Amino acid sequence: MGVISLADLDQIAAPVLSADKSFQLGPFIVASFVDTLFCGFLLMQCGAYVTLGRNDPSLFKWMVAYVSLLNIASTVFTWTWIYDLFVYNFGSYGLFLSIKYLSWFYVLDSMIVIVVQAFFGLRAWKLTGKSWLVGLLLVTLMLSAFGGGIAIKVLFTRLGSTLYAKDVRVPAYICLFCTVAADITITAIILRYLTCNHMGIQTTDHMLTRLARVTFSSQLPPTLIAIALAIEFSIKYDSFIAIPFICVQGKVYGISLLHTLNVRESWRRPDHTNINATDSELQQPSQPTVWKVNPTRTSTQLHRDTQLECSAGIRQKQWPSQKDDTSSGKTSSVNVDVRGAAFELSHFGAGLDSQSRLSHEKSGASVSPMAC
Repeated sequence: MGVISLADLDQIAAPVLSADKSFQLGPFIVASFVDTLFCGFLLMQCGAYVTLGRNDPSLFKWMVAYVSLLNIASTVFTWTWIYDLFVYNFGSYGLFLSIKYLSWFYVLDSMIVIVVQAFFGLRAWKLTGKSWLVGLLLVTLMLSAFGGGIAIKVLFTRLGSTLYAKDVRVPAYICLFCTVAADITITAIILRYLTCNHMGIQTTDHMLTRLARVTFSSQLPPTLIAIALAIEFSIKYDSFIAIPFICVQGKVYGISLLHTLNVRESWRRPDHTNINATDSELQQPSQPTVWKVNPTRTSTQLHRDTQLECSAGIRQKQWPSQKDDTSSGKTSSVNVDVRGAAFELSHFGAGLDSQSRLSHEKSGASVSPMAC
């Protein structure tokens, strides 16, 4: 089958595309803006990773560089395509039906998608106990999707025009649906493991819940893009509606990868959301409370979330017998010896009695003689 010349394509495309320019030509304009927007998101994630991922293994750094460079090349390729369509070939419709640029996006997207899927697929495979069945399934799906993308490029190059999109349906279906199947399988495995392995420990369960949210938010956008492409091609394979999705598919996968790598920094920061309400009330300016640690004690143990556990081994409790001091504005103190660490609770004014009653009622995070 001979390749149709650009002049012949112009004669074929002119009456078809000019009849509804907004529907036929609009997707190309939309693709350029959406592609640039997502490229900006990707570069922001790359900038964050340069700072946050300094201590990552070299494999991760090379993977990020690979995905980022391919996506930047894809954006440059998109703008070259749009510039050629609306500047150098302004008034001509033949290039819209040509596969000169379009066929390369299947190759670029396939090269990006397989790396990102391998990153998540490896973790899903480890969660299943390195099941050979799951590993074989994921490898088969990813390689089939990659092979389908390469086959689309080869067939389109031989056919020469999108007019023969019907003849590339088989590799297109393989590429699109294998991509969808791989994404859904990976996401399902990770979410099932994280949601079904709660241990009853609040800290651990909270961590697993956060992991599930991060996994879902990272995997959902690329999965939706793959599903949208598969549905669109199944309904109308010769439409230009899919052009914006094809242009941004690689960037969505790249953002998913970088988001997953960058979000790890938040896990290293202390979580201050679980501070007890009693701690906040004990720190009111009108009733200042000061904790002093005896410097002679060296075995002081720090606890997370500013909570101090009160044990039955408290050896010394001293209460002042002069109650008239509380009304005179003098400082009252309580010395508590907990597990070898001496603490002195200093309180000013009449607030000491109310502090003790508040600690007894809520039996929360602070140490008080009545709570012990």
